[in-house]
Amino acid sequence: PTTYISPKFTIKQSKLGGYGGFSSTSGFADGELIFRIPRECCVTQDDALSDISCGEIFQLAKIKRVPSYQMLLLSGFIAKEYLLSKRIKDKTAIKHWAYLQSIPWVQNQLGQDHVIFWSQEKVESLLGESLAYNDASMIRKTVDSAIRLMKDVIQPIVENADDEEIEEAVKGAFVICLSRSFAEEVESDDGTTVEIENALLPLLDVLQHSNDPNTSLESYDDYILLRARGDISADEELFHCYQEERDDVIPKHKFFTRYGFIPGVRAQVVELLENKSSIFF
Repeated sequence: PTTYISPKFTIKQSKLGGYGGFSSTSGFADGELIFRIPRECCVTQDDALSDISCGEIFQLAKIKRVPSYQMLLLSGFIAKEYLLSKRIKDKTAIKHWAYLQSIPWVQNQLGQDHVIFWSQEKVESLLGESLAYNDASMIRKTVDSAIRLMKDVIQPIVENADDEEIEEAVKGAFVICLSRSFAEEVESDDGTTVEIENALLPLLDVLQHSNDPNTSLESYDDYILLRARGDISADEELFHCYQEERDDVIPKHKFFTRYGFIPGVRAQVVELLENKSSIFF
């Protein structure tokens, strides 16, 4: 199937601020197709597992159920591709180059921030006694483990990649995957169980979050569809629900540690932490 982007779709600065924002020029009817994204354009676990240079290592991580192996597969793969892309002239050799160059990789690029980028001193100072501290620490330890593993994987593949460059790439990749990937239910390899897999879906990952979204996703073997969920007016921003805003699902402080923002809050997170906001304390 081919990519489809509705001619009614436009990119517009989100009213919520931050990076991205989509809206409609003339409105959508309930159920109307907005996007169709072929699976081949999406970054998936299969890309990592079938990669010619490091697929066997990723397969072993999956078999051994290395902690957070799904994020490791996705982020490790795109970190390796990102570093390769900086060294080769023929960018077509990088499968998802067009997508990878469109997203922010470092702190403060397009306003991006995340606890993964923070120094340990900043984490201790701002998060030390907060509700977010344990989750932030767990994520950072997972990333540190991934960095150690990916150094051994990447250095034989990527010419002159030093430790600092690999660390930056893996951190950026984890932030991308944590904040942008979509979780899908898929059958296990033996068909006996259902597992959750994460994938990066171009265009769709720029949709801002709302607990009352006006779009819905439909997943098929060969493509992903985005449709209007109810009638959408002209100039109305398009939203998707990342996760339901319930404390028993994901409390607001975990929205910050996972996605890098707090839904419905425009104040700076550092300011909230310094003022001991009830979101965190």
